[in-house]
Amino acid sequence: MKNQFSIRNKASLSLFSVILIMLVFMCPVTIMAESENEALKARIERLEKELGELKAILTEKATSAEKQTATAQEAPKASDGFSVKSYGYIKLDAAYNDSRVSNGNFATYVFGEGAVNNDDTVNFTARQSRLGLDITAPDYNGFKTKGKVEVDFYGDGSAAHENKAEPMLRQAYLETTRGGMSILAGQTSDVISPLNPSTLNYTVGWSAGNIGYRRAQLRLSYNKSFDESTGLLTQIALARTTGLTNEDFDANGVNDGDDSGFPSVQGRFAITTKGLAGKKNVIGISGHFGREEADWAGAETDLDSWSANIDFVIPLTERFTLSGEAFTGENLDDYFGGILQGVNTITRSEISSKGMWSQINFALNKKWQYNAGFGIDNPDTNDINIGSRDKNSYYFVNTMFKVLPMLTIGFEYSYWETEYKGAADGTANRFHTSAIFTW
Repeated sequence: MKNQFSIRNKASLSLFSVILIMLVFMCPVTIMAESENEALKARIERLEKELGELKAILTEKATSAEKQTATAQEAPKASDGFSVKSYGYIKLDAAYNDSRVSNGNFATYVFGEGAVNNDDTVNFTARQSRLGLDITAPDYNGFKTKGKVEVDFYGDGSAAHENKAEPMLRQAYLETTRGGMSILAGQTSDVISPLNPSTLNYTVGWSAGNIGYRRAQLRLSYNKSFDESTGLLTQIALARTTGLTNEDFDANGVNDGDDSGFPSVQGRFAITTKGLAGKKNVIGISGHFGREEADWAGAETDLDSWSANIDFVIPLTERFTLSGEAFTGENLDDYFGGILQGVNTITRSEISSKGMWSQINFALNKKWQYNAGFGIDNPDTNDINIGSRDKNSYYFVNTMFKVLPMLTIGFEYSYWETEYKGAADGTANRFHTSAIFTW
């Protein structure tokens, strides 16, 4: 029994010792575990706080992005919805003149034939070939906006190298329209005298009764329609006072139009009415005023430029249409008036001039059309010097045939006569043919 008790006591003592040892070792572990739990809990709380802050930042950025997206959707992108269409033609002109004309590729007047009579010329050129782009923007809040860029190859380069023609900017403008109101900014045709005769000749009767050119301008137009066939067009423009020739009378290196200190003003009213054969009559009146400044001998001299004009298009039948223009004014060389004479540099005064052109068009069908007309430019004899061009006139008849929808062949005959003050006159018969590929 004693041995059994002793054994039991020893066993109990051993078990107690083991438990005591385990408690001794487990106590620090438990304390460490509790410490780690507290640290982990604090870390989790910190992470939850940072996560909340991050969510707030992301929510704010998402809201801002949504607003920006909505704004971007409201305003069209620069490239969305635009259309670009090319147009133009390739044209070969071939002409025979039985006397010298200016400049040969086209005709504006005839040189005097006092010393040399009937000095004939032959000219071939492709300079009138034309390239253009029409750019249309998508409609936006009722505004329709478009642009145009157009060139040909009658640049200011030397005509001595005919096969090295230089590009010339004809038109480059933007125009925005809403309802009947439109604003145009850029280079395009003058507001005044907007019509041209239907000739193969590149200069369309300029310096022989047809005035008006192209220049940089800011234009406001309002087109009021009263019914399907009746309307009134009102236009006003501020344009640069510059043009073709004689742009620096005082030779001081400054364009005389720029030197004046203000732009030219142009205006036009045109009424449209119901015409014959279901077509429309258009009759317009227009005018301009501008000024050049020449600093001769240290004194400023103002040289006014003005014109008063009328234009008309009147259908006579379904196939016959009468059209034309008339003008009067002073200092019109930059508008192709006065036979390219605007100022008398001897008297230092403006040259007055008046003129007109008219034509009849006969459209036989979609392939054949015929045109016949005349033009005259008559400067005031008292305003010009001996040897200056005193009167310039021409008559023309032509036919144009569409061989194919894109290919036209034309033939034109014109007779030109230029009178000179106190000098021999000049006359020329001009035979002109053209081949035109259009797209």
